[in-house]
Amino acid sequence: MIEQLDFLQTSAPLATPRQRAHRRDASTSLKAATKFHAKIESQGGQVLQLIQRYSGRTAYELALKAAVTEAKIEWWRSLICKRAPELATKGLVRRGAARVCEFKGTEQATWWSV
Repeated sequence: MIEQLDFLQTSAPLATPRQRAHRRDASTSLKAATKFHAKIESQGGQVLQLIQRYSGRTAYELALKAAVTEAKIEWWRSLICKRAPELATKGLVRRGAARVCEFKGTEQATWWSV
């Protein structure tokens, strides 16, 4: 069975609500961005801890480590693919060379702890 991780949050913000809502957007966009900011930060912290613990793995390989059930693997893979580039922009992780994923058999980027 795949082990479940205890996640920690990162103190480095991925993006502010203002950055997620453009200045020309309606005020409702800023309200929505503010509402989801905490959720996005929490997800970023989860992905950061996952990459720190299993550095050098592909998104799918990381998802297999995080998913409690088989049904959650694709959800985790999608989350990692969204949040890892944001973490890389902040200098918290780095995208490594692509290699063949052990489980998918396709060439994929690897993610490394900084």
